[in-house]
Amino acid sequence: FDKYIADFEKKGKVGNAGIYRNSKNTFQRFRKRLFLNQVTVDFLNEYEAHMRKAGKKINYIGLTLRNLRTIYNMAIALGLAKQSEYPFSQKKSDKKYVIKSEQTKKKALTKEQLSKLKLYEPKTPAQLKAYKFWWFALHAYGINMTDICHLKYKNIVGNKIIIERIKTENTTISSKPIRILITPEIQSCIDNYGNQDKTPDAYVFDILKHGWNAKKQRDMVQSLTRNINKHMKKISEDLGFDSHISTNW
Repeated sequence: FDKYIADFEKKGKVGNAGIYRNSKNTFQRFRKRLFLNQVTVDFLNEYEAHMRKAGKKINYIGLTLRNLRTIYNMAIALGLAKQSEYPFSQKKSDKKYVIKSEQTKKKALTKEQLSKLKLYEPKTPAQLKAYKFWWFALHAYGINMTDICHLKYKNIVGNKIIIERIKTENTTISSKPIRILITPEIQSCIDNYGNQDKTPDAYVFDILKHGWNAKKQRDMVQSLTRNINKHMKKISEDLGFDSHISTNW
């Protein structure tokens, strides 16, 4: 785990590093000293049962186990583990451990709820900022806050924003640039919170700074996302919605 985490950090992929670090800590809380030869089918079943009893969701459990499987595969490639002792299922009949998952459904807002939300008047400057950024994301095809925070003025071309997603720009995956029409809601957010420096390489929003490392950038994006979710939760409660609104809708 430590080697894999260090490799991610060296590449500036602090999000991935954080995910694997969290998985490592989860396994260490279950068993303080864990060696690869102890990762058996029985161990994996015991771990799943323990996590379920602790109230963890099946998809979270699956995430940690997929990360452990990645580490195990890496160990086999390095000659540190034996393929013959591989505990994860590779076909239906092998009677090894199957990593489980379940489908989750996002509850879409109704037209009535969107209408109520549109008429809502934020009560504080912080709530207004969260409200404006939430509408920006909605009208920008649901791009995440990382993409929004990394927007630069050179991405604004006429009446459109043209970007490549942060998740795919450093991979071998071929992806077409996203073209986003600048709606009144998007323009309003830029007008209210846009950076005064409008040179091409300047960030549209004064959230990130040039020269910051990947961890600092991620921390700032997460801080913004938490604030948006906090205030949108309060707005959804004010409007009497049966579920809370967030950056995930």
